[in-house]
Amino acid sequence: MRIGLWLLIWGTRNPDDDREANRLYLEREAREREWVKLQQLHRPY
Repeated sequence: MRIGLWLLIWGTRNPDDDREANRLYLEREAREREWVKLQQLHRPY
């Protein structure tokens, strides 16, 4: 759902702004995945 919304927004904007925004978005996604991985490692059970 979030990605569909992102693509909708992404398709209606200036390509130069988009490249920067997309890069930031992908960096944030990567950080979120790392964080989830860490959470799973540190589960007590």
